[in-house]
Amino acid sequence: MRLPEAFRSLRYRDFRVFFVAQTISQIATWMHSVAQTWLILSLTNSPLLLGLITMLHWGPILLLALPGGAIADRVAKRRLLIATQAAQACTALTVAALVATGVVAYWHVGVLALCAGLANTLFNVVRQSFVNETVGRDDVVNAVALSAAAFNDARIVGPAAAGLVFASVGVAPAFVLSGAGHLLVLATLATVGVEGARRRLDRRRSTLASAIHMKASTE
Repeated sequence: MRLPEAFRSLRYRDFRVFFVAQTISQIATWMHSVAQTWLILSLTNSPLLLGLITMLHWGPILLLALPGGAIADRVAKRRLLIATQAAQACTALTVAALVATGVVAYWHVGVLALCAGLANTLFNVVRQSFVNETVGRDDVVNAVALSAAAFNDARIVGPAAAGLVFASVGVAPAFVLSGAGHLLVLATLATVGVEGARRRLDRRRSTLASAIHMKASTE
């Protein structure tokens, strides 16, 4: 069956797999973020302390977008993507264990939020350039557009899913589901045939391109 023109990039097997993987990853990330917000308010009831945690989680995007682009050009991208998902899974499942055992403290969440934020930043930088390698040159723009749409859809689905979960069964299961989502992404990425070769590019051009991609994906 012929795909509609707007979805033509999905005819590439590796892009289809990666499209699903990055969508699940972003949903899991937003589930983590919302559950984390609820947890901090439950622990401290302090908007200031919540703001600090939010800064730790999302601040790395502002600081590491440019150097992250340079890193992406010097490593095998698929392996780095897998590493980021392993890190995010570990942080989510660690928070879940701390909550379930009743020993969670504010500083625990702060350290883990920073780790999750660093991993998420690297994932978002690398995924933009990795997309380019999963489709033909003529379909890169379409693939990037579909990836951006998936990113924005995840910002709706993730928080809604997190709210339903911790309203029904508690906050720890929300972190468990987030961690499970990242593990699923890790397993999915292992089936992608494209490795994402190292590139020797002009550093300024490479990092600028990464920053532009990050800007576009967050709007």
